[in-house]
Amino acid sequence: MLAHPDPELIFLSYAETQDGVVELQLIHQLHLYERTPRPAEFFNDILVHPCGKLAVVSCYVGKLKIVNLKAGRFIDDFDVL
Repeated sequence: MLAHPDPELIFLSYAETQDGVVELQLIHQLHLYERTPRPAEFFNDILVHPCGKLAVVSCYVGKLKIVNLKAGRFIDDFDVL
């Protein structure tokens, strides 16, 4: 997760070629910026469930974003107010 003032959640893929070259590839970019809510002061982070199927993202006071994952990859997201 990239921090304020323009928070976003990015999903990267790690790949290594036979030559030994390592690449990080952007798989999905989820913009979290909201105009009106106040930035979270106490907790500004992401929690991933141990099963790896769900993540909770907190950037703003009183608002959470739920991210559904499958095999560590982004499926969809929705807001919880």
